[in-house]
Amino acid sequence: MSITTDPNTHTETPELKPIGSQSEIDSTVAFLQSTISHPMTKEIWEWEFNTFKDSTVLTILKDQEGTAGTQFMLPVKLNFRNQEILSGKCENSYFHDKYRGKGLFEKLFQTAVDDAIGKSMKLLWAFTPATKVYEKKLGYTVFQDSMFTFSSFFGRPDMGYFKKFSANKVKRLLKYLYYSLKFTSFGFRYRSFRAKANYDEYVKKYTIQDSLGRPEDMTSLYAGLRAQYKDLIHLNMNKDYMDWRVSGNVNLSYITKYFYRNGELAGYYIMTAKEFSVNLSDFTYVSPETAGVMLCHLVEEVLKLRVMEFNYFANIENGLNQQTFNLLRQLGGQLTKTTSMPFVFRLYSDLSSAPDTSFFDLPQNWYLNGLWTEGFNY
Repeated sequence: MSITTDPNTHTETPELKPIGSQSEIDSTVAFLQSTISHPMTKEIWEWEFNTFKDSTVLTILKDQEGTAGTQFMLPVKLNFRNQEILSGKCENSYFHDKYRGKGLFEKLFQTAVDDAIGKSMKLLWAFTPATKVYEKKLGYTVFQDSMFTFSSFFGRPDMGYFKKFSANKVKRLLKYLYYSLKFTSFGFRYRSFRAKANYDEYVKKYTIQDSLGRPEDMTSLYAGLRAQYKDLIHLNMNKDYMDWRVSGNVNLSYITKYFYRNGELAGYYIMTAKEFSVNLSDFTYVSPETAGVMLCHLVEEVLKLRVMEFNYFANIENGLNQQTFNLLRQLGGQLTKTTSMPFVFRLYSDLSSAPDTSFFDLPQNWYLNGLWTEGFNY
């Protein structure tokens, strides 16, 4: 579709197209800066959309004033049943107000889908509150009740934290006293959990590293998990993905810990810390013993950071995530449905390696966590 103007009415028909020039990139960055809540700079653009330039889908709605709508799809490799496919994470579905309600979203989305299929993406997915549009108009499967967040306070209260809630000194003091009691309660719970997990004894069996020993260690760990969970669908945690999503992330600084036992990777966690909070992005393990050791080690690391808030976002219907949520709840905290981020997906291609794809429709098979998000909070 190209831009045309009726000489009588001077109405404009915008163009739907892949980004093709530097001027279109500049216009798109400017459009997103005025639209989205998180930062968007040229550095972020280069990291998020140019790292895998040949595989990324960048489609825009363009008029005479520049970019007026966007629909992107990031290339993400997934594994299941010892197979690998290229999927696309749907991102940045935005329109200028003047084009809303004109039926252009479906057209722009289809333009992006056509490009994605041309780039060998077989499955597209997103976290989005617009579930009716994705389900009714785009034919996506929706997991409405799968994504939950565990939130707690793992750190000693800091008076500076409460300034963001109230300017009243008395109210801040009362909050400080209340959360001091919560921290004391957490301390009792943690010591009890640590004793039950026999942490001081079991941790001696592990070698804990800040970096992965070998890329194939991650491959072996997930092969073991797929043996435990037959239809598990998970991120392909290869070196390219980890370098991009974790170590090369320009928005967040990550803390990574890898737990080896007898020379084999038995588990790992990835978290990111801000001024007063820690978000746990990934907490993956092969056994309950390893999970207990990892959680105790995680708490010790969080306490060193002197933060307060702790959050973990994941698909509660997945068995591995259920175990993690149950462990975290032993330390006290609140589990709530993340209503703004239901998961949606659609297969766009037959999978020769999996003629029966019905297992994709079951929420328990998707190992979704914070690493599946865009990379601004988790």
